Amino acid sequence: MTEKPFTVAFGDYPLATKLRNLAGQEFAFVDVKPVTKTFKPMLDHQAYDIGEMASVTLLQGKVYGHPVHMLPITMLARFQQRTLVGNTDFGVPDVTQLEGKTVGVRSYAQTTGVWVRGLLSHNYGVDLRKIRWISFEDAHVAEFRDPAGVTRAPEGSKVAAFLQEGKVDAAIIGNELPKDDARLQPILANPEADAFAWYERTGVVPINHVMVVSESMLDRHPDKVRDFYRLAMAAKADGGGRVEQGIDMNPIGFEALETSLQFLIEIAREQGLIPSSLAPADLFDPRVREICT
Repeated sequence: MTEKPFTVAFGDYPLATKLRNLAGQEFAFVDVKPVTKTFKPMLDHQAYDIGEMASVTLLQGKVYGHPVHMLPITMLARFQQRTLVGNTDFGVPDVTQLEGKTVGVRSYAQTTGVWVRGLLSHNYGVDLRKIRWISFEDAHVAEFRDPAGVTRAPEGSKVAAFLQEGKVDAAIIGNELPKDDARLQPILANPEADAFAWYERTGVVPINHVMVVSESMLDRHPDKVRDFYRLAMAAKADGGGRVEQGIDMNPIGFEALETSLQFLIEIAREQGLIPSSLAPADLFDPRVREICT
């Protein structure tokens, strides 16, 4: 009897496309759009053998004991400076003027929001406690609740609409930014230059999404997990990796990820997203370390 292929869920990126093209019949690629809809089923029910997951969701899942395990593969990373936006109709505040303002974010645990708040506090000296935060959705991790001081918008509200209507002074909006509304502009005057200058100082790549493997897959089919990891490396070597200004935006491997994961853990803890401190080494099961060499 033919063995059922192992299910893999990830989005549409250069690395993912190249990996899909290189893979054989042993992996079945699941098409779910947007890919964010796969995060919670993977976290709660291990709905796929291997899947993409937001990095903060993975951190929280690890803290709360969900049986998914990180692979040292960056599926998506992007510099986040452009995602902090204001509305020119109501005045776009300077980044140094955000204290005392109201800022919206889709979910307080959204990885993009965590990175932006980390930039605000570490790079621009903004006191996050002096900003009035409004969230619109729950985290993927059911055990997490927004910290004190974060207000929840009315059910069904959208962060972009709040910014368009002037109900917030600024917002953190990634892929959901309306492309046809020229009023919504980055708060930073030159977000790209700021991003690359920040990278030069820190060496941190803002990792949004990583790959994870289910407990059953890791336990029963470690050889196939190894095959997938090697496919990812081959896909990157074959031109699937994305590079910005000479910066590798798809770091793969334990050492390549360590600096970025260390910073992400630090800011997640500072923002009340994880209740205890972790180290990058804590994110990887010993079996993953043995396999992904």
